Amino acid sequence: MKAGIKTESSVKPNRFVLNKLSDGSVEVYVNEDIKEFTRESQGESGTPKETMYEYTSRFSVGHYHDSDSLTEAYIALKYSTGAEISLGRKGLTQPNDAEYLEYIQYVNDCKAFVKSNFRA
Repeated sequence: MKAGIKTESSVKPNRFVLNKLSDGSVEVYVNEDIKEFTRESQGESGTPKETMYEYTSRFSVGHYHDSDSLTEAYIALKYSTGAEISLGRKGLTQPNDAEYLEYIQYVNDCKAFVKSNFRA
């Protein structure tokens, strides 16, 4: 699995994000391991606590002309080609392996997101 950037926000992030840019390119983000926590707001003690979110974010920018290339971009944010091959082999011999099943679920989540959000 690829490393990402640890991020904090006061707004709960969506797992998948797609932003079309003015030059025709597209930013793709995946935010995972989203954890909610509370911390005191800056200022006087006794002030309300603030809900925060910590998560791992991965992103890239590219030109995606069809849903297949966009789906591949989302998958590549988390898994290298070598990792995908390795997990595919693992799935052939151990179809109930937790790591393989997590990979398959991620791929299916990527496909579902792209299917519902891609407009050529």
